Amino acid sequence: MKLKKILVLATAVLSLQYNYAQVSASRTPVFTGSDDVTTVKQKKASLSVHVNTSGASVYLDGSYRGTAPVRITEIEPGNHTLRIQKPHYETRTISINLRPGQTHDIYADLEKISGFLYVQTSPSGADIYVDGGRVFSSSSAIELDEGFHRISAEKFGYKKENSTVTIIRGMTRTVSLTLQKAEFEITSVTASKKKFNPRNAGGGLGSIDINFSVTAPETGTLYITDESGSILSSREYTFTTWNGTYSWDGTDKDGYIAPDGTYKAVLCAGKKEVVASFSIDSSITYPQLSITSFGSGIAGLPVPKNNPSGSFTMEFGAGVCFAPLSEKTFADAPYKISLAFTAADFLELSGNFTGFFAGSDKFSASGAAKFAWSSLVTDKTSLKYGISAAFESTAKFFPEEKCPDDGSGISFCGMMGTESDGTFAGLSSQYTFYTGTEEFAHLWKNGITVLKTTDFFSAGAYAAITSFPKENVWFDHADAGIQACIYLGSTRAYLILQTGCTLFPEGGIYLNANAAVSLTF
Repeated sequence: MKLKKILVLATAVLSLQYNYAQVSASRTPVFTGSDDVTTVKQKKASLSVHVNTSGASVYLDGSYRGTAPVRITEIEPGNHTLRIQKPHYETRTISINLRPGQTHDIYADLEKISGFLYVQTSPSGADIYVDGGRVFSSSSAIELDEGFHRISAEKFGYKKENSTVTIIRGMTRTVSLTLQKAEFEITSVTASKKKFNPRNAGGGLGSIDINFSVTAPETGTLYITDESGSILSSREYTFTTWNGTYSWDGTDKDGYIAPDGTYKAVLCAGKKEVVASFSIDSSITYPQLSITSFGSGIAGLPVPKNNPSGSFTMEFGAGVCFAPLSEKTFADAPYKISLAFTAADFLELSGNFTGFFAGSDKFSASGAAKFAWSSLVTDKTSLKYGISAAFESTAKFFPEEKCPDDGSGISFCGMMGTESDGTFAGLSSQYTFYTGTEEFAHLWKNGITVLKTTDFFSAGAYAAITSFPKENVWFDHADAGIQACIYLGSTRAYLILQTGCTLFPEGGIYLNANAAVSLTF
């Protein structure tokens, strides 16, 4: 009897343990394999935020999540606080409850914190400025941010009137400004250049602009005089606005070009007289060159000629390069952006960036300082000479090149030549130290250039041989080609057309053609 009770009790205990294990197993998830990971991810929520104005910053639970429109993923389900803010707008705070796996869209409108302003002037028709920016219409309400603003009104022939106004959100203010008549004054007369050369007239660079400013209506005359006071050119004016410009091409009343010397622009009006001085200098020339990695020149060869001091040049170009006779298929389309500034008559600073549209994901960049001088040999012939120092971050372009695939180079270049009646012939020698990841290359490039320059165009030819002395390779490849620069009408821009070839003795012949636009200020 006792044994039977013990067996019944043991059976009951075992049954309870089994049921408990089954219940525990049903309550406790077991994660195995990718399906379980997906289940966990599906429990995360997502949020897309859209706002009626661009540039609004979005914060979730105080953490910055980007600017609207923005999508926020992997959010824990539950209650969250969304904050949307932007300067000069009311901040929106939104409480949201995200369910597991939910993608929630929020569309929020931010209200601008602003008011309105009407500006009335006496006399009417004045130009209205708010915080230094012009408002083109004073007949309609001007919406402004809440806070303090500076208001001014200007009208030719009157003194400028200023005021300060406080804008309150949702309210409209009206400001009345009364302008007082101004006495006539010549506030400035300036020349656009310190000196110019009317014989180098290409692209309008051989003329000078005389800029002047006055305060009220009047009649007057602008004179161009030489050092003796003789009048070479003049123009009468009836002033109806503050500023005016007179362009002089350097010729007298009979159409002859004025000689070198100092000249004056004299504005006489309302019993007042203001003078600006400038010079004509026939030695000033614009050589019409392209910008190379080592300063202005032809193709890849620098030339010891600079633009006048203070000139700034921008160049944008693109081209193609291919190997029609090579066994290796090769084609690329490089593009170039270049800048040059003539800091002094003898010093030019320049920079280049070259990228590739096709066939290569590399690029090159360089910066150079070119020093150039000139000495007269005879009345018509001058000796040109100079040096250039450059730093390059370069990439191998042709498959046969022996310089590093990727590396940086420090270059030094010497230039010399003669110029007579606009025709230049010269030599250049460039030595470069390239440093790559696994090699160190010495490049030596010697070239010759011939260039003819006129007022409206230039044309030239070049040829060069590249060597690698360290590897005892004295003829690695040769370059040759032609280049032409043509002014585009009366603008300060000229078109650069260049074509050439590169020959590798053991490789192929590469042909190239490039076009660029250069603009000089």
